[in-house]
Amino acid sequence: GDPPIYRFWKDAFKTQEQPSPSSVTAQMVETTAYALLTALLRGDENYAKPIIKWLSEEQRYGGGFYSTQDTINALEALTEYSLLVKRLNLDMDVKVTYKNGGPLNLFKLTEENFVGRTVTAPLQDDLYVSTGSSTGIATVNVRTVYNTIGTSEESCNFELKIVPKRDDGRIKGEGEPLGRLEACAKYRPSAREPRSGSAHAVMDIGLVSGVEANSEDLSTASIQECFFGVDQLIADYEIKDGHVLLQIDSVPAHKFLCVGFRIGEIFRVGMLNPATFTVYEYHAPGTCSSSSH
Repeated sequence: GDPPIYRFWKDAFKTQEQPSPSSVTAQMVETTAYALLTALLRGDENYAKPIIKWLSEEQRYGGGFYSTQDTINALEALTEYSLLVKRLNLDMDVKVTYKNGGPLNLFKLTEENFVGRTVTAPLQDDLYVSTGSSTGIATVNVRTVYNTIGTSEESCNFELKIVPKRDDGRIKGEGEPLGRLEACAKYRPSAREPRSGSAHAVMDIGLVSGVEANSEDLSTASIQECFFGVDQLIADYEIKDGHVLLQIDSVPAHKFLCVGFRIGEIFRVGMLNPATFTVYEYHAPGTCSSSSH
C-alpha cells in the first residue's frame, strides 16, 4: 500500500481525566523522538521521514513542544536527522502563494542564507507553500492571529489562587501575621488545543513590601518533603527583585498544582500594596493570568 504520511507512538498511560483522547502529550513526543533516533541509528531514512513530518508539525510556534524534557529529546532527534542529510546542500526556493489571491512571497534559502524572514499574510485566504525541485530541508511555521471580544477571565489560560497562611499552616485571618504563601495554578486548555496540561510554564509570585521568601523552602529537598513530589515538576527557581520565579515543566489541567513557602519579615510596612501572581507559558508569554494578594 501507500507509505504512511505520519508515524508516531501513542501514550498508553493517559488517564480518563484528560480532556481529549486524541490530544498529544509530552510522553508521545518524547517516545517518538527516541524512535526517530533508533531509526537513524539503523540508517532507515524512509522509515524516519514520516516521524520527521509528525514531529515537525507538533512543534509549537517558537520552537518548543510540550515540556522541557520532550523538547530536548525532539530537538536532539531532529538535529541528528539534519546532520545525516547534510550532504543535501541547502538550495531552496520557497514560494508562498494565496489560494485565490496570487503570490505572497518568495524565500531563497542557501547554506549562507538559511533563515527566512517573517512575512504577514493579511488576506483571509488559504496559503500554499511549494519548493519545486529544490534540495535541502526547511520548516515553515504559520501563526494564525484572530481577535475576539470577551472578558479577561475568558481569555486566561490558567486558573489561579493564592492563599496567605499563618506560620502553623492555617489560613491567615484579618490582622494576623503572614507566615506562608501558597500559590496554586491549573491549566485551562482551549477547545482548539486540547491537552492534558500546559507546556513549560513560569510562575511569577510577587511579594508585598517588607517581606522575603525563605529560599530553603524552594530547594528540592524541602519541596519534595512538603509538597508530595512537586519537585518533579519544578525545573528551576529564582528569587529576584521581590518576585519568586518558578519554572514548571507542566501545569496540569485536571487539578491545581500548588507551591508553598515560608515568608520572613524584613521590615514593618504600615500600608501594604497588593502584589501580583502571574502564570504564563514559557514559549508564549502572552498566555498569562494574574491575580492580586
